[in-house]
Amino acid sequence: MTRDIIARGGLCKPCAHRKLEPRFENGREFKKKGFDGYGGLKVLCLLPNSLNGEIPKEIGRLVNLQQIDITYNNLSGSILEEIGGLESLSILDLSWNSLQGMVPYSIGNMQFLEKIVLS
Repeated sequence: MTRDIIARGGLCKPCAHRKLEPRFENGREFKKKGFDGYGGLKVLCLLPNSLNGEIPKEIGRLVNLQQIDITYNNLSGSILEEIGGLESLSILDLSWNSLQGMVPYSIGNMQFLEKIVLS
């Protein structure tokens, strides 16, 4: 069964909850085009969806993101340098995954980042 991915846009009440089409390959692995057309997205919440594979670099194109919550999945690989380029990001929660490696320096320079959870 395919689960819905829920994304919330800005303050526009009719657009407050917008369903994204799940775009996975190999079961639950992200496709590179999975985020095309969602550049205005402010909140990305993909929990828990049993997603696997690496966080796609294309997430860095979602320049209006203020919150990312991808907890309780099976993501592997490293935390992307591209996340540090999301200048409006205030919350980053990648906990309960299998991510490894160093936290990119660019994340330490994020002006609006208030909460980061990587456990």
